Amino acid sequence: MKILTIVQSFGMGGTQQVASNYARAYAGLGFASAALGIYGGGHHEQQLEEAGVRVFRGERNVPESLRVLKNWRPDLIHIHGGGAHEPVNSWLLRELKSETTKVIQTNVFGRVDYTSAQSLIDVELLLSNWCAWKWQKWWGPAGTAPAHLVFPNFLEENIFHVPTREERREAKKSLGIPPDAVVLGRVGQKNMGKWHGSIFRVFKELRARLPEARLLLVGCPDELIAKARNQCPDLDSHIVLQEQTTSRQELQQAYEAMDIFVHASLIGESFGLVLAEAAQCGLPIVTLNTPFHDNTQFEMVRFLNSGVAAFSEIEMLETLKVLAQDEKKRGEIGLRSALKVNAAFGLNRHNRERLAGLAETVVRSHDGGQAVRVLNERWQENPFFGTNSIEPLVAETRSRLGLVQRLGFDLLHCSVPYRLYRGVKEYKFLRKQCALIRQWNIQSTL
Repeated sequence: MKILTIVQSFGMGGTQQVASNYARAYAGLGFASAALGIYGGGHHEQQLEEAGVRVFRGERNVPESLRVLKNWRPDLIHIHGGGAHEPVNSWLLRELKSETTKVIQTNVFGRVDYTSAQSLIDVELLLSNWCAWKWQKWWGPAGTAPAHLVFPNFLEENIFHVPTREERREAKKSLGIPPDAVVLGRVGQKNMGKWHGSIFRVFKELRARLPEARLLLVGCPDELIAKARNQCPDLDSHIVLQEQTTSRQELQQAYEAMDIFVHASLIGESFGLVLAEAAQCGLPIVTLNTPFHDNTQFEMVRFLNSGVAAFSEIEMLETLKVLAQDEKKRGEIGLRSALKVNAAFGLNRHNRERLAGLAETVVRSHDGGQAVRVLNERWQENPFFGTNSIEPLVAETRSRLGLVQRLGFDLLHCSVPYRLYRGVKEYKFLRKQCALIRQWNIQSTL
């Protein structure tokens, strides 16, 4: 069976990492695997090629790549997209999809495509129960959503490990941090939307009780650092900054130097790959809920039982005070969540079988609905985020909001206003995408 993975690029980012993981896993499972990076290559290319994946890359090369891939005739296309209408993605699928080709989409942000292009997707893969809940809300009346499954991201099993106490001390010393200092840490992309100023405010308050506490940040945007320095000029001596990196060795060392993973993001998480990595390293997690954005971090932390998803900075601070002064509790939480995260999301034998079963079932089924019924019957229950319904978490979230916020939350998850909002927000983006398609069509005729 021939499987083509499509992703924006092979560069940095959680989506790119997961797409690479899947393409390599397909090759390892014995499928003929190819991968297309629409807008360029990146550091995952070498790993893909070493795993036997045929790599196609680059905006300029798309017309030629299409010619080759049409002749290759994939049986299954696995596209990793944001979910909302993207003309480039739809154009590629129309060009590549034959009568026998099936398409699955890992819907990264749980958004909805209201156009006819949605019919190109046989099965939609939502990354969490929270994503699936809001995705169905945005479709409108019950029963209107296309065939879909909750199928979260998989990561390489044990890519990171739980360090010993001595390894944590050595990692701190290598970064110029006192070995006995309690270190709050955060790893993220150099993108303002992936960070939140609450981290600095909470850390400043924590230092009032624990003067020797440190904050280790990897990939923090320069703009956010500048704001923090203006607000808290005395924090510099207690903050350690590292540039964003793709080196697993450097990331492992950073995680080893941390005692608690403190997470807050303006746009929330649709899965939270960085949270899974922190859990692999045995770190308790304190995160901030973002009910008006992606909010899988709430579900992830509850599922892993790895810490607290706070509803306010005050709640974050109180939790950090307790964890910072209880090393034994930090260790117990970390070991428990490390075992669970690898079992649930690691590309172990069971999850490789699920990935293979997903691909084979979709290709062999008459339509997406049949594939979903077969897979649900085979798995019987969601094996990733537990058997609990998402409704209790949604209800808890609403109960913690004020009246005006609650009304806003309900309005946000109504299909009609949401559809109008997305239409206005994405107008310029859609025009750019259409212009790019015209350019590729011209190149194809030359």
